[in-house]
Amino acid sequence: MIWEPSRAFIERTNVWRFMQRLGFSGREAFLAFSRENPERFWDETMRELGVAWFQPYTQVLDASRGPEWAQWFTGGRLNIAHNCLDRWAKSDPLRIACQWEGESGDTRTITFGELQRDADRVAHGLVNLGLQPGDRVALCMPMVPEILAVLYGSFKAGLTVVPIFAGFGAGAIATRLEDSGARVLFTAAH
Repeated sequence: MIWEPSRAFIERTNVWRFMQRLGFSGREAFLAFSRENPERFWDETMRELGVAWFQPYTQVLDASRGPEWAQWFTGGRLNIAHNCLDRWAKSDPLRIACQWEGESGDTRTITFGELQRDADRVAHGLVNLGLQPGDRVALCMPMVPEILAVLYGSFKAGLTVVPIFAGFGAGAIATRLEDSGARVLFTAAH
C-alpha cells in the first residue's frame, strides 16, 4: 500500500459512517459483508446515498437466469439527472458541480445551479425537436464541461446517450451513428 490514512482521517469519511451504521468497525469484515450479502449491501447503500426512486424497486437482485443476466433493482425507476443534479441544485445552487481544467491550462468552475439551467435548456431543446423518451442522441465531443449539460439534459428528456470517441475518423463516427440510430448528434469544434 502506497498511502495508509490515519485513523482520524478514516473516521471522518462517509464510508466509515456507513460501516458504523451497519455495525462494522473493520474494513475486511465490511468488505466480506458486501461480497457475501450483496442484496442487503446494495439495499443499504441506496438508503445511505439517499437515492430517490420514483418507483421503488421490488427486488434488489434477480440472478435467476444466471450471473451474466442478473437484473438489479427490478421494478424500480429513477432519474439520474434528479439524483445527481436537480436535488443538489435545489439544496445549494452555488455549490460547485464541476471544476474543469483543459489541456491548455484553461480552467472553469460550474455550479449546480448553472449546470441545472444549462441542462434544462438542452432538455427543452431536444423535446422541441420532437425527440421522445427512449430516442437516442450521440455525443462526439472533446472533454469539455458542456458535456455535462448535454448528458443531464438528455437524461432529463428520457433519452439514451450514445458516446462516440471524438478521436475517431469520419468513417468510424458515421458507422456508429448509423448503428446507434441516433436522431441528434452533439459535437464541437476542436
